[in-house]
Amino acid sequence: MSAAGFSATEEEHSAFVTACCLVSFVPLSLAALALAEWELMELYYRSGHPWSRILVDLTSDAADNPREETPEVGGAKERERNVA
Repeated sequence: MSAAGFSATEEEHSAFVTACCLVSFVPLSLAALALAEWELMELYYRSGHPWSRILVDLTSDAADNPREETPEVGGAKERERNVA
């Protein structure tokens, strides 16, 4: 029985339950999204980005085999010879 003395109809009860479900859906979905983001962040910090392993390999190769200094090729005289 409601406060006015009338009992809710089946349709009103169904609408009330639907409204409660919809109102609670948004906070629960946001909480689930925040939890998923947290877990993905933890996974990222635990294993690192896939590119980080590639970049570490490239930088370690560069440190092991430094390039020799080469004179600059393609100056003005070099370009004049290539054009002619």
